Amino acid sequence: MARAIRGSGREIPPDILGEIFQCCLPSDPLDHQQPDVTFGPMLLCQICSYWRSVALNSPLIWKHLYHVSKITVYVEGVRALRYTDIEFLRWWQSNIGPSLAPFLRLSLDMSPLDLPFEVMLDDYEQHAFVVEFMSSAEYLEVNMFIYPDTWFSFIRQCTSLELGDFTVFVNSAKFSMPAQVTLPTLRQVAIHTKGVTIPALRLDVCGPLSVVEINNTLQSTPNLKELQLGPDFPRDPVAAQIFFPGPDEKIATPLGRIAPDLQYIHFYDPRTRIIFSK
Repeated sequence: MARAIRGSGREIPPDILGEIFQCCLPSDPLDHQQPDVTFGPMLLCQICSYWRSVALNSPLIWKHLYHVSKITVYVEGVRALRYTDIEFLRWWQSNIGPSLAPFLRLSLDMSPLDLPFEVMLDDYEQHAFVVEFMSSAEYLEVNMFIYPDTWFSFIRQCTSLELGDFTVFVNSAKFSMPAQVTLPTLRQVAIHTKGVTIPALRLDVCGPLSVVEINNTLQSTPNLKELQLGPDFPRDPVAAQIFFPGPDEKIATPLGRIAPDLQYIHFYDPRTRIIFSK
C-alpha cells in the first residue's frame, strides 16, 4: 500500500498535488489542535518524502493554526513559555510564507498556576518573535490573563486583526491611557475582564449599529449602569431605520433582563438627548 501511495503521488505534478492537499484539509482547521502528526498538514508530511516536500512548499495549508502553549514555572517564580513551543511556532511560521497572514487560535495552559501572570520569555528575540507572529494574525484568540498596559501595547500592533477574543486581568484601577489605534479590518472583538466590574462603558462604532449588537455588548457587561454610544445611531434590523427599543420592547430581549442595573443610554454627541432612562 505504501508503495502504491508513493508511486501514484509522484505521478502528480507538485502544483496539482498542492491543490489536492488544500481540498483535503478540514473545513475548519481551527477546531483541531496542533501539533498532531495524525491530522491536517502535519499528517501529509508523514506519507513520503515527495508528499512532505510538496506540503512544505504549499503555504496555504499552513495558514490556520490552533495551538495551546504550555507554561513552565522556573526558579524564583519566573513563568515562561516552553522552549519546545517557541520552536514549534517558528517551524510552523516558516511554512506560511511571507505574503500570508496566519489565522491563529492560540491559548496558554495555565492549569498548574494559581495566580494571574504576565507571560515571560527568556530573551528579547523570543519575545519579539511571538509578538510579531501573533500581531500578523487575522483571527486571534488569546486565553490568558494579561494586564491592561500589556494589552494596550499589543493590540496596537495587530493591524491585520479581523476577529479577536481576549481576557484582560485588571489588578488595579490605575493604568496608563493607551494611544489611539486604527484597526481597519476589525469586524468583531470580545474583551473579557477579570477582577473588575464595569459600571460605565463608552462604545465608539463607525457605521450603523444594530439592536442585536448592542444587546450582545450588554450581555458581556451585566453590571453596567451607563452606556454611551456614538457616533452613529442604532438601526432597526428589519426597516433599517433609526430605532432604539424601550426597556420592554419585544423586538429584542428586554434591556432590563440583559443589564438589570442599566440606568442611562445616551450618545457621544452632547446635543443628543438621553433615549433610555430608568
